Amino acid sequence: MSAKIHRDAVEHILMGPEVGRRFTQDSPVLPDVWFAYAGALDKAHDLLITPFKDRPAAEVAAQLRRAVYAHRDAGGLHDDRAGPEIAALQGVLVARLHVDEVIRIVLPMTAWWAKHRMPDMAGELRDGALTAAARRALCGAILDGKDPAPHRPQGLAEDMRTSTLVHNMRFLTLFGLFAWAQGQRDGKDITPPDLGKRNTRNGILAALPGAL
Repeated sequence: MSAKIHRDAVEHILMGPEVGRRFTQDSPVLPDVWFAYAGALDKAHDLLITPFKDRPAAEVAAQLRRAVYAHRDAGGLHDDRAGPEIAALQGVLVARLHVDEVIRIVLPMTAWWAKHRMPDMAGELRDGALTAAARRALCGAILDGKDPAPHRPQGLAEDMRTSTLVHNMRFLTLFGLFAWAQGQRDGKDITPPDLGKRNTRNGILAALPGAL
């Protein structure tokens, strides 16, 4: 069983410390969805997905189904996972997906992904522009409950607003935490104080490039 992440740890990463906490929900995934995955990372969860504007639900369902099966083919995951149960209803679709499928398939299909230039961030993770030192500075501040803005390294995504960069790094840190915790088979609860521990921090930083 993977480690379980307490919802307070998810809130700590996405919203900062309780004192002075302010969070604007502009992500396409509600916090309750992340809380559910955090408590059971090995399980698929039922999702209700609203297509963007006037896109037919059946069309989005077909696109999502192809993408999920391609992802499972590439990772050799079919034997370990039940069917995604993707179906189009009246104006919405339902699906039963694992957390990596939400991060790697559903989010990139949203307008939010492009608006916040997450493809650029993913590219910088892969090509090394978002260096280990930059990840350590930004993610470390987030895990410590500090404002990561003053820790922005020079030369990193210079044409991206600092508020957007910080917003993106909060989600990337969460995805890194999910990826690392899935490899921890002790079933332990991860709470906010655990985020400041060296082994947890190093694990998240190491898992981050492969989380997207």
